[in-house]
Amino acid sequence: MASVLALAARYFDAPDPVARASNRLVMILLANQPTYPLLVGWATGSWTESLALLMVSTPFFCAVPWVTRRAPGMGVLAFPAIGALNTAFCTMVLGRASGVEVFLVPCVVIAVLVRPPTGSRRATGAMIAFLYATFAVGRLLPLVPVVTLGPEQLEALVSLNAWSAASFTAMAAWTLLRAKSPVVVQYGVRRSLPEYSIPPTEALR
Repeated sequence: MASVLALAARYFDAPDPVARASNRLVMILLANQPTYPLLVGWATGSWTESLALLMVSTPFFCAVPWVTRRAPGMGVLAFPAIGALNTAFCTMVLGRASGVEVFLVPCVVIAVLVRPPTGSRRATGAMIAFLYATFAVGRLLPLVPVVTLGPEQLEALVSLNAWSAASFTAMAAWTLLRAKSPVVVQYGVRRSLPEYSIPPTEALR
């Protein structure tokens, strides 16, 4: 068991702090993804085999750290891209009225925050455009959900999705902002560089 955890830690690790934080979010998502169909069934009272479709994206999320290592800087955008496609697919399964589209919000937050200072603004802009296009296409195309739910079931599902998306958005923003903020130790106190009033060389004299 320890060796499996060590392999997983190495797989999700990355030399870049932002990529490492992004991979940590992927790991959290993968740990929670198997429970989502169960939560949908619990919230709606509808236990159907079609809920297993909500886990189709799992292998693609597992590939995110591999893509990030092969394409540093640009590879981190694979996470929000797969997240957007997963959101569109889950909307097809549960329907627009389920509120699944709210998961596009953390995708946008991650797409904006994973860009390193030397990253391409065009790539980030293209990703945001892709996320918006995913939402627009999902709204404009005719859609018949795979799982049919009643008004009360949909109300419960909207609440579940809203809480889940809000929690993951807050976690993603906090995790990535911390990774992007350099931290130094001044007189035994951890401070971010914008608050650092004394140059490091002066503090050591």
